[in-house]
Amino acid sequence: MELQCRYLDDYSAVKRINANIYDSNVFCTERWDTFIRTTFNAKRHFIGIYDGSVLIGLWPSYTVKKGPFKILGSPLRGWFTPWLGPRFFKEISQKDIPVLSQKAMYAFDQYIRKTSFDYVECASMFLPDGLMKELRYQPLTKATTILDISLPSDDLMKSFGKTCRKKIKKSIKFGCTVEDISSTDFVPQLWDMTVDVFGRRGSGPAHNPKLINNIIETHLTSGHLFCLGVFKDNKLICIGVHAWHNGYLVDLFRATYVKYYKYFPYHILYWELFNLAKSKGCKYFDMMGINHRQPDQFKTSFHPQIVTWKHWSKSRSFLTRTGKFFYEFYVNKIVRNLIRWRIKK
Repeated sequence: MELQCRYLDDYSAVKRINANIYDSNVFCTERWDTFIRTTFNAKRHFIGIYDGSVLIGLWPSYTVKKGPFKILGSPLRGWFTPWLGPRFFKEISQKDIPVLSQKAMYAFDQYIRKTSFDYVECASMFLPDGLMKELRYQPLTKATTILDISLPSDDLMKSFGKTCRKKIKKSIKFGCTVEDISSTDFVPQLWDMTVDVFGRRGSGPAHNPKLINNIIETHLTSGHLFCLGVFKDNKLICIGVHAWHNGYLVDLFRATYVKYYKYFPYHILYWELFNLAKSKGCKYFDMMGINHRQPDQFKTSFHPQIVTWKHWSKSRSFLTRTGKFFYEFYVNKIVRNLIRWRIKK
């Protein structure tokens, strides 16, 4: 079987495909598509995967401009996900997906050679190192933490680490409660908390208030977003924003003021979130990213599964590689230093 990749210009067809895609989640929804396009000025460039004349899958990509360079992939640098493609229909047997992914990658690379893109990125847990290196893609190893929250509440609590369980109970004893605060009114406070947390680490956030606001606006009316606040003595001390789709819950934002760490607000936030999410049929919680070399003690205290995968990219010319190096090591450094200077002020 030899696969082909072709541009899909009919978005109504793409919507039907996304609804029937294997392992569909938050990042495969029309809501996420709207957020991507409105926030990053990104244009859809969805690619169909064909076996002859039959459409069997999708490569959900976007195009963005960075200076003179045209990029194909995900515009969310820093929010890498293993769902950039390829994705296949539910009718495809799961055992066939690894082989089909490899064949689709060859077809994708042939498609890219006929385009004018300067930089290309993709990611899937089914793309082997040997194949990607043969096609001259560069890897960046990433990891995320997946927690099974489908267990009954008592069993779920027992599955957490001993210290984690103690902190949840202590937070409850401190009088912390979790309430729904679904609106965009709290975004300034969430941002202030985020800056406080990053400032104490001597760094700056990778996102901005507009990004938070756009995610909430595009997801709020769908009923697929949890905006939760932790309160102590009627004072909001912690905020979390989480999206869900098709039984899959994703941690998007959470922050508190450093002075409230002693009340363990993140622990009670997660515990109440799990119970709410289970009532919506959610079975898995993606904590969204972890340093696989030095795992986050807070996330690992819940005893999740740590899943590693590779984000692959290819610069198609020496000029593109030079521009990428300059942007990542100089422009990003300048921006981060400016953020740190503003935080210190």
